[in-house]
Amino acid sequence: MNTYYEITMHDPETDTTAFIVIDRLIGGIATGGLRMSPTVTLEEVRDLAEVMTFKHGLMNLPLGGAKAGIVGDPSAPDKKKKIEAFARMAEPLLRSCLLLGEDMGVYADDVRAMYAHIQFDPLEKVLNRLRDRGVLYEIGSGVQANDLLSDHNMERTAGFGLMESLLEASELIQLPLSEATAAVHGFGTVGGEIAKLLHEQGVKITAVSDVEGAIYREEGLDIHQLLAIRQPNGCIDRKQLDRVQLLTHEELLQLPVDLLIPASVSQVIHEGNAESIQAKIVVEAANMPTTQEADEILREKGVLVLPDFMVNAGSALSFGLIITGEALPQHMWTESANRIRRMVRTVLTQSMEQQETVRIIAVALASAHLQQMLYKERQMQEMKAPV
Repeated sequence: MNTYYEITMHDPETDTTAFIVIDRLIGGIATGGLRMSPTVTLEEVRDLAEVMTFKHGLMNLPLGGAKAGIVGDPSAPDKKKKIEAFARMAEPLLRSCLLLGEDMGVYADDVRAMYAHIQFDPLEKVLNRLRDRGVLYEIGSGVQANDLLSDHNMERTAGFGLMESLLEASELIQLPLSEATAAVHGFGTVGGEIAKLLHEQGVKITAVSDVEGAIYREEGLDIHQLLAIRQPNGCIDRKQLDRVQLLTHEELLQLPVDLLIPASVSQVIHEGNAESIQAKIVVEAANMPTTQEADEILREKGVLVLPDFMVNAGSALSFGLIITGEALPQHMWTESANRIRRMVRTVLTQSMEQQETVRIIAVALASAHLQQMLYKERQMQEMKAPV
């Protein structure tokens, strides 16, 4: 199916090029993340927007999927100017049908700055939308958009869904996390948070990586120490490390661990390195970290791949429950956990019963949910249409 809307924008004053893709518009709204990368393309943003639609579909959230990308170096001094330029160019969509959160290279404070630059409160937009649809939603006194978009809240949602997915999956496949080993490719918001949560569950994390490469210790890394010395640009201060071995990104991907967690950029596992993967389970914390060719190679090797739109839907689901009025902020964690665990159990059980890959089962289920949502949307439009 074709995308609903896509646009390439350019601001000559700041030399900012950006892309927005709305894959689907459901209930008059689409949500997704804003990323910044020197290499981001319209094609990449288009694929990521489709993944967002499948996340919402799999979790039964009546929301469309979207994505946006800014071409630029997120560590460069002109980042703020590019974020503001994007906000000005995207303002009509941000005020009408598009809600954006953080993604690769863009953090919670960047998202807050984006909305502040156009003097727009996304939470008020959500509440007005719910009122228009006849939903009485008391969010609670004193709750503001910045509370929901705080660094703590964004980090928590990033790792929360992954952890709930892994807890459910580990029970089904009988892999005690307290006896498991893991390598985390990417130590940003998502990678750092899931590494911390796994560490607290007793998982021995032998390697993590940032843009400078990988850090390895066979007996396990002190994740809390690494988080404490992580610099604002996301890199670990190697001057404060001892008794570690430095590896390349490719060497991390080839480590013999139970869990390999790609949590950085797309397509890091591809046809050229999939055969070298020794992990038992690939947990796709990043969006589209595995190419189709690699996915097939891993299937033939007997490696279980838990797809991105199933296991990293925590942020989309948590905020989506608020956007749709299906849960209050104080209840979203419980409802998110229940929905994630129920969906992971359903997908993995059907995968084992039908002897089909997890991805194929998850795509089929998400597609079925989307068709139901689109059907309801058409029915509502027909009821509103003048006779």
